[in-house]
Amino acid sequence: MLDQCIRAWQNALDCLPPEGKMTPQHKDMKAQFEVGLKKAGESNAEKLRVAEGNIKVMGKDEVRNDLPWIRALAMEKELAAKQHKYSSVRIYMLFLVDI
Repeated sequence: MLDQCIRAWQNALDCLPPEGKMTPQHKDMKAQFEVGLKKAGESNAEKLRVAEGNIKVMGKDEVRNDLPWIRALAMEKELAAKQHKYSSVRIYMLFLVDI
């Protein structure tokens, strides 16, 4: 999304006439467009820094244990104790164990 914003600000700057042919209004617009481009670039850089800080590298065993069906199987006894013997969840979980 921010990449689109940056491109939009850059496109706006590209649409302005050359420096020698600019009116005072064009110069004001150019200044505003440059501020918008700078803010979008800073926001994008901050977004990337935050994203890089949130990356967690998981080992093969961690990934295996984090799969939804593995977590569900780990909860099977607790769920089975709370539910009727023939509930659809129980039957489905028994089916998974047989696979």
